[in-house]
Amino acid sequence: MFSSATSRRVPTMISAVTSWGQMPWREYYDYGAPTTSAFAGANYVRFDPIFVPAPATIRRAWWANGPTTTGGASVSVALYASTSDGVPGVKIVECAATTQGTASQVQFVDIADTWIGPGSYWIALAVSSVTNTTFLRTGSSSAAIDAVASQMQQTGITVGALPSPATPDIAGGHVNYFCGFATTASP
Repeated sequence: MFSSATSRRVPTMISAVTSWGQMPWREYYDYGAPTTSAFAGANYVRFDPIFVPAPATIRRAWWANGPTTTGGASVSVALYASTSDGVPGVKIVECAATTQGTASQVQFVDIADTWIGPGSYWIALAVSSVTNTTFLRTGSSSAAIDAVASQMQQTGITVGALPSPATPDIAGGHVNYFCGFATTASP
């Protein structure tokens, strides 16, 4: 699929762990190998910044389930606009709360087709349980980059109905959950 405004190929998956969505300062991170872990808290949302270099239409949300999915956790993925201060602002689109499916598989959920222009955005992953697992990778860098690299919001969260606008707190460390949006309607 090609964007109408550019000859750049629009990838099928946009996320903080794919090269098309990564922020320019990500090159300073020392990322570990992909691993799985339970989420940091129940009814917790983690925001991760992305940069979209060309217009795209997103059609599905996705995340990578870990090996433990039997706890009945609900998951949702949302896209937020970045404010002039560089933090998550207004929610653009969110998938419905969906129970985690097959272990160690990427899970897709349809969303309303949503056009996004080039620019900075935030992907939010919300999970209702601290039992089930998802794929992630961790990184380390300077405190200055950590301060802007990833943020979280933990209060007042309902998976599938994340707040708009967001009011995140800065998270310690840096974790990239494997989640994002697909530009295709099917694999």
